[in-house]
Amino acid sequence: MFPDKAALDDSKITTALTGERIDADTSIGVGYMAEAQVDFGFPGLLLPMLAIGFMLGLATEYFMTRPVSLLVRQAFATATSFYVFFFEVDIDKGLGAFIVGWLAMALILKFGYPLIATWLNGASRIYVIPGKRHLTG
Repeated sequence: MFPDKAALDDSKITTALTGERIDADTSIGVGYMAEAQVDFGFPGLLLPMLAIGFMLGLATEYFMTRPVSLLVRQAFATATSFYVFFFEVDIDKGLGAFIVGWLAMALILKFGYPLIATWLNGASRIYVIPGKRHLTG
């Protein structure tokens, strides 16, 4: 969408912070916690960490309050929050991935899940009768 936009270079930030030269074909990040430490110092780095935790909590609360089964709510909440903000991720990339992931999962839950919900709910019920197993759906 934005061809003139410069790429985020994790290695450039890592080189500036550590003084170690990193090959142009390699990407090594120090992570959002180290960046917050450099940018804000010790007490100040707690504010970005608090903001990240608050956003993860809001995303989890959003999915856990949707009108679908508990298993589906838990799956969407986990999928949204589990793969974002790894310790080695640059804050810009982590925040962007989190927002895009949250929006994508919300759209899938709102528009995609209802298309397959009856199929999932019907085919997944197993009734056990003594001596027999029956699948319904």
